[in-house]
Amino acid sequence: MATVVVVEDSAPDRQFVASLLKYAGHTATLCSDGQAGLDLIKKVKPDLIILDLITPGIDGYDLARAARADPLTATTPIILQTAHYLESEIRRIAEQIGIQQVIIKPFEPQAFLDVVAKALLEAVVPPNSQTALDYEFHIEHLRVVSSKLYEKVLELEATRDELDRTATKYEALFRAQPEPAWVFDLGTLRFVEVNDAAVRRYGYSHDDFLAMTIRDIDAPDEGPEMPAILHLEQSGPRLHRKKDGTVIEVQISTQDVYFGQRSRFVMAHTVTERPNLMRVET
Repeated sequence: MATVVVVEDSAPDRQFVASLLKYAGHTATLCSDGQAGLDLIKKVKPDLIILDLITPGIDGYDLARAARADPLTATTPIILQTAHYLESEIRRIAEQIGIQQVIIKPFEPQAFLDVVAKALLEAVVPPNSQTALDYEFHIEHLRVVSSKLYEKVLELEATRDELDRTATKYEALFRAQPEPAWVFDLGTLRFVEVNDAAVRRYGYSHDDFLAMTIRDIDAPDEGPEMPAILHLEQSGPRLHRKKDGTVIEVQISTQDVYFGQRSRFVMAHTVTERPNLMRVET
């Protein structure tokens, strides 16, 4: 069966195509970068080349043109796969370059296998080099690639907006949590963020907390050497001191998180409050 080089920057798409090719009995060599893909094509000299339109290094159009310019791959069949709405422009440019087949993602497995079978059977006629290099080709090339990049920008913006909405939702949940909660940096032990319940329960302002480390709320009863060790444990009882000196016993629940740095989320459920246990001047 055929030896196929697949140049595709999307890992899921690469694996999907590789699985289909393997199912059909072909051998697939995969690559995620356009320039590396061109080097691979020259080395492998495959029976079929499958390219994505937009890849790092060089795009699918330029990679196909380079393959057509090399006598060793001038007649190697090429399939261009892409997710793009300018299908007619893509097919016109592909034809000018000498790409046999274009398939639009997402595609059904059988549709892909039919395109592969057809590409392997068709005779390849190398394009006229002058036609492939004329001014109109470059204008169309730039138009399609620019449109594709704009499409990717829109996708990234949509993803960013969704992440922003998710972050806003979780921030609101964190702040509305009825029990005191905070996030602290595991390296410095400094508070990174605290919720409103912590401000109310401990008496420190939000800015006060952010200027402190978690050692600052440990009651002296915890001992001079123990706080850092205790804070690096997952959970357990603690004695904390409020701003007014009142000592409270709390049950800590924790979860490691990434908050710009390696951090830990803490929720402190008050068990008892012992105002007469210890008072200190603040």
